[in-house]
Amino acid sequence: MSKPIYDINAEWYDPFESKEERRSAARVAAELQAEITVRATEKRGRMIGPALGEDISLTGMRTVTKHQLIPGQSVKLRIATDGIEVPEVMAREFETECQVLRVRPLGRRHNQVVLRFSDSLTNDMDFALFVQAMQSRSAERLAS
Repeated sequence: MSKPIYDINAEWYDPFESKEERRSAARVAAELQAEITVRATEKRGRMIGPALGEDISLTGMRTVTKHQLIPGQSVKLRIATDGIEVPEVMAREFETECQVLRVRPLGRRHNQVVLRFSDSLTNDMDFALFVQAMQSRSAERLAS
């Protein structure tokens, strides 16, 4: 009997077959109103524009915006909590510096942007409670 050419049980990397979740925090689908502030050229100062959050986790958020951003760029993000049933002690908005991780064009005018929050937000207990409340709301909707 001949020997096999290679070990069919050996570990190997397949980019199309993800074996584990790469995210450090669970995401939850959420429609959130947000605002992105981008530093512009010296003459123009800064540009502020709306963003619609598609999902959020303790460490980041996926949004849709008209801003033309590039991976690695730093932006300021403000997330509104108005209209979301959260405990009264919670902030009405959260603001943080973010790093742009990925940008995907959605047609000619909009981009899907993945942002990573700064440590100051990810370590904020009110923000952690906010994300937990969003996850609970999502789980309740799925259960009903």
